[in-house]
Amino acid sequence: MTHAIIPHALNNTSSTNISNLSVSPNPTSGFATLTFDYLPSAGVSATIKIINSHGTLLQTISPVSIANGSNSIAINLSSYTAGVYYIEIILPTGNYHYSAVKY
Repeated sequence: MTHAIIPHALNNTSSTNISNLSVSPNPTSGFATLTFDYLPSAGVSATIKIINSHGTLLQTISPVSIANGSNSIAINLSSYTAGVYYIEIILPTGNYHYSAVKY
């Protein structure tokens, strides 16, 4: 079985606060891990949203504690059909977007 790799779209309002943002495995059959480094000196609370390719909000994960430094957040797409999903991270320092493919 061959899977198309769709490049992620990182659109943010403050590119200096998050680095090394990724989702793996991508594509995924269900469970994936969102990882990134948060650079400000203090941790914050975030909201994670899962949105389908039609723009429908499917899931909100909140509050999520974000530490200064490396962060890993489990994402469960197993109950959704195959397709492209957008993961939005909402932080006080900006909003960040990443795409994930479920097969």
